[in-house]
Amino acid sequence: MYRFNLLPAIHQRQTRWWLMQTQLGYTLTIMNIFIFILVIIFFQFNNLVTQMTIDAQEQYEQVVHVAQGSNRKTDIHELNTQIQMMKTVQDQHTNYPAVLATVLQITPEKDIVLNTLQINTEERLISITGVAQNRDALEQLRINTEQEPTLGILEFPFGAFAQSEKIPFSIMLEELTPIE
Repeated sequence: MYRFNLLPAIHQRQTRWWLMQTQLGYTLTIMNIFIFILVIIFFQFNNLVTQMTIDAQEQYEQVVHVAQGSNRKTDIHELNTQIQMMKTVQDQHTNYPAVLATVLQITPEKDIVLNTLQINTEERLISITGVAQNRDALEQLRINTEQEPTLGILEFPFGAFAQSEKIPFSIMLEELTPIE
């Protein structure tokens, strides 16, 4: 153990006793922290298992309900009604991800930086502003837009071709057919 040759015997015992108490205290503190962490992990695991059990029970009850005697014609009719309602809602609203994908598809990746994209759903208009690195990029954007069957060009900045680099532009497009 420890040797305290320079201390008197009574102080040596007191010092050893103090060191043992300190080490025991630290050990107990570390053990308490470890046990606390284990208890927290146990409760989290228990909650997870309980939730999984509840979900599995609900799925089982749904399967049993369908298999044991629900009126399948009524269930199918209800499902068809809900699908029709969802389709009606989707048809009434613009498919924004599809519009964005179409605009990004016609935009040359390297030489065009888009600043804004505005969609007017009532008038089916799309406004794009940005900066073209050169004339060729702006011309390629025009060609790609003309080749896209769902879009038509309403306004194009032909005057912007007077600049040779870093050409700011604003284009107004119309949706000829709904983009899906």
